[in-house]
Amino acid sequence: MEAAIRFLKSQAILVTVVDRDAQVRQYFVSGKRDRKFAEEVIEIAIEKGWVE
Repeated sequence: MEAAIRFLKSQAILVTVVDRDAQVRQYFVSGKRDRKFAEEVIEIAIEKGWVE
């Protein structure tokens, strides 16, 4: 997850945690309106060219 966030940041796409205390974290991704789960953030990174 951290690698996907670093990759998106390198592409000028900001990813922030909605609530750090929540059991299931959700993220805001710049350019996206809805909250995203970790799996969705990883999918966005893969769409942008990230390879695990």
